[in-house]
Amino acid sequence: MPDINRYQPSSGRKVKENGDLVNTADMIEAIYKAFVVNKDAGMQLNGSKAVKAVAIVPSDTVDIPVTAGLYVGTGGDIKMTMSDGSVVTRKNVAGGVTHPWSIKRIWAGGTTASDMVGDY
Repeated sequence: MPDINRYQPSSGRKVKENGDLVNTADMIEAIYKAFVVNKDAGMQLNGSKAVKAVAIVPSDTVDIPVTAGLYVGTGGDIKMTMSDGSVVTRKNVAGGVTHPWSIKRIWAGGTTASDMVGDY
């Protein structure tokens, strides 16, 4: 049976599966250098590509341009048509958050969330 005390972190140190110790600060520094300092790392941590935002008015009949994301100001349920045409109702969607959904309609019926903004 493995000695589980060996896997307990202490002083910000982690233990690899082979038993070698890894300093968490060194790990964080390496990740920072790879993704922030080195812009050619293949993945950049620069957030959304949205360049425009438009208030969304829910409608049971009118589509909107497909969003890159959806900001929900006041949380609740949202009935939506995704960009692929599928219809889903997301329950208890968090407010104060931009969600990364490609949506082409927010339905009035079935939507209790409000203060929504489409990111484009």
